[in-house]
Amino acid sequence: MTASKSPRAKAFAGLKALAGPRASPADETTELFHFLKRESVGPYDDRAIALVTASVVEQGLESALLKKFIPLGNEDERSLFSDDGAPLSDFDSKTRLAFALGIIGPAARADLSCMRKIRNAFAHSRLDINFVTEQVVAACAFLTLPDRFFTGEWTVGSARERYVYTGYRYSVALVTYGTKPGPVSAFIKDTLS
Repeated sequence: MTASKSPRAKAFAGLKALAGPRASPADETTELFHFLKRESVGPYDDRAIALVTASVVEQGLESALLKKFIPLGNEDERSLFSDDGAPLSDFDSKTRLAFALGIIGPAARADLSCMRKIRNAFAHSRLDINFVTEQVVAACAFLTLPDRFFTGEWTVGSARERYVYTGYRYSVALVTYGTKPGPVSAFIKDTLS
């Protein structure tokens, strides 16, 4: 008989369980970008927007990577993506592997790296930063997706809009990677490799 997990281990396992299940191509990705539906988004919401957007893109990277791997069970997926010391537990590792496997091209890799750095600033800064902070605006200007692929369905004039649009488009492309033909595949071809 195995010993039961400690309350601490159970609590941490519960947190990990909140990260699943993965988004599927059938899911409505806009549900993950709930803040797009709000009438008003204030500057105090910027930290949450930066973190949620990057998190959804990172989940998209996991989804695309899994389509290149042999079929894996839940335990094997956790050992790659979420267990302590997992080799693909961070945004940068997933981005590098997606590039090495040909899932994304150089422009997408640069955009995802930029998003990661912006996300890290929001996640780790003790300062009250937002998408009008000079350094954040300067970094968002290096997100090239809105300049390379813009469909016109919303504005991308502000740094926040550029960041969210970039994250939304990449998350849709990555979650649907290799699964459905049509307009999304054209976007993948133009933006990813």
